[in-house]
Amino acid sequence: MPRVLLLLSSLYTDIDILNHSPRFENTVFDALAISDLPEDHFETALRAHLRSKLDSFRPDKIILHAGRAFQKHPRAVLAALRASQLLEPALQIGCDRSRAVVRRYLEQASADGHPASLADVISEDEALRELIAGIF
Repeated sequence: MPRVLLLLSSLYTDIDILNHSPRFENTVFDALAISDLPEDHFETALRAHLRSKLDSFRPDKIILHAGRAFQKHPRAVLAALRASQLLEPALQIGCDRSRAVVRRYLEQASADGHPASLADVISEDEALRELIAGIF
């Protein structure tokens, strides 16, 4: 049974390249570009798009690219990912940055003390980290 991965990145990702790569022969990819989401209700839109992807694509892992859109909205992105994980408890969430770096993004973006514990949604599973290193 193939792994099913959803890539959450700032910009559009051509997943055909990944889906046809021999390196990922037992993996099916889909992607969601978060920079396309409206600024005025970013978190709500992201939650809705993630829910739609969970319902239609059924990923077992979400891989977050901590690019510009994430760095602009770290709390909103992580809160939406946490909400997705509450709906799908077996869902693993990985990132191309360590949990410590994600926590720093949260702290830098949050003058009002948003909880850095939101970073805990990022798995530090070694096999997932190796998979992420092969993608990015």
